[in-house]
Amino acid sequence: MILLTGLILAIPGLIYWLWKQESIYAKQAHQKWLRYPDVELYLRKTTPGGRKSGPTCHHCGSRSIRQLGWEERHDARRLHKCNQCNTSLYRSYR
Repeated sequence: MILLTGLILAIPGLIYWLWKQESIYAKQAHQKWLRYPDVELYLRKTTPGGRKSGPTCHHCGSRSIRQLGWEERHDARRLHKCNQCNTSLYRSYR
């Protein structure tokens, strides 16, 4: 009987702990995404001459850039990476 009572009390505590851990992870992941520059800031820093041809990789100069979902494929938060050297470039929100 005491074991059953202990389990009944422990299960909600475990569920709350797991929920809290997930919310902490989500907040940390979002903060990490915010560390990347947005597209306007990236263009200002990497194209000082005001080139109108669009973004290029600051590492290798390639114009082939892909966008990935931050945590999953259909995430609205996007991370843009160079197709040639795989450098993370900037973030956007879809």
